[in-house]
Amino acid sequence: MRYRKIIIFFCLLVVLGGGLAMAAKDRAAIRHRKEAKAAGLEAFYNKSAALVIGNGHYKHGWSRLPGALEDVDEVAAALKKHGFAVTLKKDLTRSEFDQVLLNFIAKYGRDANNRLLVYYSGHGHTEDLPTGGQAGYLVMVDAKPPRDMVGFSMGSVPMESLLRHSRIIASKHVLFVFDSCFSGNILNARSEPTPDYVTDAVKRPVRQFITSGSAEEPVPDRSIFKDLFLDMINGERPEPLSDGYLTGEELGLYLKQKLPGYNPNQHPQYGKINNPRLDKGDFIFFLKPSGSSGVSEPSPEIQLPMRAASLEVRTQPGNARVRILNIRPRYRAGMALAAGRYHVEVSASGYQTIRRWVELGTGQNLVLDMQLLRKVIAPAPAPVAAPEPAVFRPASASSSTFTDPVTGMEFVLVKGDCYSMGSTSSEAYADEKPRAKDVCVDDFYMGKYEVTNAQYRVLVPGHDSGDYKGKSLDGDRQPVVNVSWNDAQEYIRKLNRKSGRKYRLPTEAEWEYAARGGTTTERFWGSSPDDACAYANVSNPSAKRRFGWDWDVHSCEDNYLVSAPVGSFRPNGYGLYDMLGNVWEWCQDRWHDSYKGGPTDGSAWETGDSSNRVERGGGWYGNQGNVRAANRSGGRPGIAYDYLGFRLVLPVHGQ
Repeated sequence: MRYRKIIIFFCLLVVLGGGLAMAAKDRAAIRHRKEAKAAGLEAFYNKSAALVIGNGHYKHGWSRLPGALEDVDEVAAALKKHGFAVTLKKDLTRSEFDQVLLNFIAKYGRDANNRLLVYYSGHGHTEDLPTGGQAGYLVMVDAKPPRDMVGFSMGSVPMESLLRHSRIIASKHVLFVFDSCFSGNILNARSEPTPDYVTDAVKRPVRQFITSGSAEEPVPDRSIFKDLFLDMINGERPEPLSDGYLTGEELGLYLKQKLPGYNPNQHPQYGKINNPRLDKGDFIFFLKPSGSSGVSEPSPEIQLPMRAASLEVRTQPGNARVRILNIRPRYRAGMALAAGRYHVEVSASGYQTIRRWVELGTGQNLVLDMQLLRKVIAPAPAPVAAPEPAVFRPASASSSTFTDPVTGMEFVLVKGDCYSMGSTSSEAYADEKPRAKDVCVDDFYMGKYEVTNAQYRVLVPGHDSGDYKGKSLDGDRQPVVNVSWNDAQEYIRKLNRKSGRKYRLPTEAEWEYAARGGTTTERFWGSSPDDACAYANVSNPSAKRRFGWDWDVHSCEDNYLVSAPVGSFRPNGYGLYDMLGNVWEWCQDRWHDSYKGGPTDGSAWETGDSSNRVERGGGWYGNQGNVRAANRSGGRPGIAYDYLGFRLVLPVHGQ
């Protein structure tokens, strides 16, 4: 799940591979280019069109990429200045991506003298093939993690699929640029390519690719690659050949040579498609955008030398967040920086924020120690241990709690009411909107805790919830996991036969109502994810370091690497524990990608084309945006995960 932001430029250009021979700076090349310019080369293209796509609001364990969404806005604006007709799309599912791409090709790809550019910014992924080699993918917002290969494949776009599309385009020049870690067998990398004269290159078809990193190289959310790319096409950096034209080969070589000076862990690649009919030409940028009288002046931002300095900030507490406020790239320990002044900020939940200016000299490797002081706040109450099974008493409309005699599960009465389901906050995903107003639920009993391993094994002896990378998930008081929606239904049937009751999974409306605990904020404790660790077991910095996760986790520590014993954190306002965090929970409903047309009486939404079932609550595995009352996901009913369990409800009426 590494962040591999991918920029695809459909401009009939393909760039991956070694270095451009700078001997091409000779007078003959410059003379030919000037002749091409005098002949009106700009008129060669009938139309220039760009499809710009940014994916940022991911689910299913992929980290959110707010920087990717900001990047595509900048790229779209720059390309418009260069005369491109820009189609800008954000947060696409696999099916939406396919439709958008085909519409773009149908509109602009039939004219041989058009140049097409497709820019994709979002997650990418590389898979090793069993027969050898590697396959690259663009990851759409509905993709499952790669360990669920079916769910991953249904939500991801294979690079081979893009290649097939590229071959049916009539336009000569198509450029793909991937601001991402990526690898695969689709490119014909060249070690020492020499650029053709422009007059020859524009006559030949080409599909070129540029990637900002090779496989397994993490790419930062704030893209230096994108900044260098925009600087180059906007004429804010010196041209390899000073003639007013920038070819794909020149752009690929420039990025390959320059970017490691900013980030030594990132090595762009460039090359052309493995197709003899589509690897001869070269894409052209004209370095005088429309409306500009000439080449722009150099950017006043800090220019990073190839021999960069570095900065490491050591913090106390160790999970503090570090930012450098006067540059775009996100801070990384030991990151390469140019000589200059930097404004460093260190913050952590429960501590006073520190900001300090530091000076870096050329080639200096600075280690900065910053210790935060605690805020004066009331101490948090000690974690609440899961109680021993209570003495059974029958449930009735007047009872506030009861205990199931078969399993020892405790239930809490939740008084029904009407509420607005979903979210309009900046953290909300598209499937949480528009809010379903005046959704009403009746009174119901809900499990005080998630179903534990011990309770599940009462009816399913021998069940093993397994482990995650050597950390057990199978303790008696840990929530049961590795159970599918179908498994949960079978468990409920067994329990109802033994108890004589009508237990079931909660409807999605009941679940969100109960999770809110009478509040209207994103989380029942408030809006801040940084306060989670007093109330929920969530992904945290210790787990990220232990397991090598590369998505955004909560900044606080909750003292658990995987699932926690139920009831280890504070309850919400209804007396329910772990409604957010610990493990995701199955709901009864079929999955729908919005609330449009859904029931408003609190019942389960059982109609629809999708066979997937709703998952709620977030947990110890996944990014921090998942742990919200309105966040929702879906999964196939026959699939089980090590981060997904369930809890039960019992209607007050009709028991």
